[in-house]
Formats: sequence, structure tokens, C-alpha cells
Amino acid sequence: MNKKGFFAFILFLFFSALVIGKSFIYSLEAVESISYNPAEHINLKRNPKIVKTFEDVKIEFIENGTDFIEANLLEMKVMLYKEGKIIKEAEIIAKGNPKTWGESAAGIHKILSGNKASFSNIAKVFMPYALHYFGKYYIHGEPYYPSREKLKSVYSGGCLRLKDKDAEEIYKMSELNMPVLVIDSKKEDFSFKREKIPMGDISADVFLVADIGSGKILAEKNKNKSFSSYSFDRLMTAVIAVEVIDLERILGGYTVLELLYPLFSGQAYPAEHFKSFLGEKRLPKLINDKSESLLIKNIKDSEDAFRLAKYITNTKPLIWKITKGDGVAGVSSNLKDFKSNNLFPDNSSFIGGESSSGEGIFVFGVKDKKIAIILSESENLAEDVGTLLTWVSQSYFKML
Repeated sequence: MNKKGFFAFILFLFFSALVIGKSFIYSLEAVESISYNPAEHINLKRNPKIVKTFEDVKIEFIENGTDFIEANLLEMKVMLYKEGKIIKEAEIIAKGNPKTWGESAAGIHKILSGNKASFSNIAKVFMPYALHYFGKYYIHGEPYYPSREKLKSVYSGGCLRLKDKDAEEIYKMSELNMPVLVIDSKKEDFSFKREKIPMGDISADVFLVADIGSGKILAEKNKNKSFSSYSFDRLMTAVIAVEVIDLERILGGYTVLELLYPLFSGQAYPAEHFKSFLGEKRLPKLINDKSESLLIKNIKDSEDAFRLAKYITNTKPLIWKITKGDGVAGVSSNLKDFKSNNLFPDNSSFIGGESSSGEGIFVFGVKDKKIAIILSESENLAEDVGTLLTWVSQSYFKML
């Protein structure tokens, strides 16, 4: 073979490889649904179709050799890690009741303070070897009254209760500002095959549709565009109020819980009462700390709104009931008459949500899944949500 023939052959092989490579890549991209296995952590962290979770943070901590405390509410265990390895494991003997406002606060927190005995003004008990990590929440030993009698209960008020010996050991091995990773849910599988159903017209400039359980993004447009939202602010204010303030405290003639109704009817005075009680500077710091604990960025986008929706769904679901205008225990009947911003009063699949002019954060039940729909800059919120909900149901669940 002469030189010209040799070079022509090499060029033929090169371009053939390119064509074959492109065809292979295109064939992968054409797959409509890939079964997601939560154990495949490496692929998960690099997959932009999956929203990052607390479990992913745990993996990063271990890989980076971080010192941290993991509190797993599913396994009912607290684990202390040094340089990414478990050096102490303890049973959680009581946590908050997930069916009430007492559910323990999840997220990536840090040890704010430690006391051999802290006194709870709410429960009127001493908490031995108490590590404070956010709001009303501590990791501590078995609480006792001033009489030294121990408090016995199936659930705590939201704190993570350990046996005294375990609490003492973890207390001694912990340090201020050590990360406290509280995991409240296990990432679910989402392997539904997608049918090619046209979506229809959506007026919103920003939207995101994602599965709460797996974090899988099912559809999105401009999901990383800045998301300035009154709905987000009201929902976050509600979370801070119930996680930091005693729910029975009276502010402006109402309990903290009662103030959530006018908050979600668009009134300004509940937020003012919360700010006045917590302090002008403390409330923004609490909001910032909570945002960081949920992996929410300083400049919010629709993925951040999804993270907040997921947190409320998993740990503070009664907030969703109030956003719909439904009654909850401990609230007088006249407050239930506050008009909520519920756009879907006749939709039985609507779990809850909040909206303002052109934007909203909503959660729906679709078959056995909970689906979040986030929108911004919409000309018709109800219509856009209806279109997206129909598309999800027909594309993944064939319900409609």
C-alpha cells in the first residue's frame, strides 16, 4: 500500500469511529427512562436529572474523611464519624412523632452548643448531655424533671433521645460546629417507563416537575434561573416558626400555629409577629441556616424550591394542610375561615402548596408517588399546573 492509500485508510477509520461513537451516544440519549438504583452513588452524584439529597452528602463526608454525626431516623441510630469512619454507634430511643408537629428536623446542621444539662422551657425537664443543632432540636440523654424523675414517652418533642451512657460518650467525643446530618427518608426507586406524550403549551418561563421520593426530575425549563418567590418565603417562614418557637406561645393574640392561617391567606402581620419575637437579625439568620441545611443556595432556583417542598412533605406535612385551608388540631374554627390561596379545592390529588402572582410551589399525589410542580413567570398558574399534571399522569402513570 502506498503512502496515499495508507493515509486514506487511516482517515477512513478515524471518521468511521466518529460516526459509530456518535450513533452510540445518540442511542443512549434516546432512552426515555432508566431504572434508578439508589446504590449507584457515583452515577447519581453526576446525574443532573436527580436532585442531590442528604444521603449524597453522607457519601461525600465519608469519601472526604469528614468528622460528623449522622442521625438516621429510619434506622433509629446515631453514628459518630471520625475521618469518615464510624467510631461510635447508638440507638435512638425516642424521636419526634412524624404525624404531628413534633417530627425531628432533618438536614445538614452543626453543633451550636453543648451542655451537660440543658433545661427545656417547653417540656419543663432537664436534658442531659445535650447537643443543640437547630431551633428546638437537640441530641441528648434521658430527660428528667427537677424532682429527678425521668420523663418516659414513646415520642420526644422532636429531639433525638439516647440512653444516658451513649449520650455522654457522644457528647464527650463531639466538637462545636461538627456537622450533624439528620436523614429522614430513603431515596426511592423511580423506574417508570415514559410514554411519548406531547406536553402541551406552558406559559411559565420557569418550571420543574420532580418526584419527591427519588428526586428524579421529570420535566423542566430554565430550572437554574433565579427563582424569587413570595410562596417560597411564606413556606420557609412557616417552617422556621414551627421549628423554633413554642407552638402554644401567644403572639398578637394568636398562637404560633393559628398565625399560619393568615400567613397563607396573604396577610403580612404573622411574619411581622414572628420577626418581632425572634428578632430583626435572628430571623434572617435562621432562614439562612435552614436554607443551608436543606442544600438551598443563596440565589434560589426551582431546584431549591423543590428541596423545600420535599422537606415539608417529609417532615412538616401539616403545613400543606394549612395551605389548603384544612383544619388541624389545636386551631380554633374561626381561623379556618381565612381564605387560603388554594387553586385546586376540587382536586383530591392535591396535597398542598402555596402560590402568588405568576408563581407557585405545589405537591400532588399521583398513584403512589408524590410529585412536586414548581412554576415561575406563569400567565395562568392553574392552567399550567393542570397541563403539567396531565402530562405526568399520562407519560409515566397512565392515570388519565
